[in-house]
Amino acid sequence: AWQYRSDTIGKINYYKVGDQSGNITNNFNVLREGQGLADLATFLIDPEGTFQAMEITAEGIGRDAEDL
Repeated sequence: AWQYRSDTIGKINYYKVGDQSGNITNNFNVLREGQGLADLATFLIDPEGTFQAMEITAEGIGRDAEDL
């Protein structure tokens, strides 16, 4: 929902995904065991499937879309 409320995020033309099943968070090691929560994380993967950038933000630290 925040994508539609943010002028900055709304301009992003890349796929964004959610992970209600927890499969992605488990595979990327950002799931907080026993809490059912994930750390805030951004992964940039090119069309060939190669990671180009990864950012995992510690709990309690906000993220600014323009900085990202």
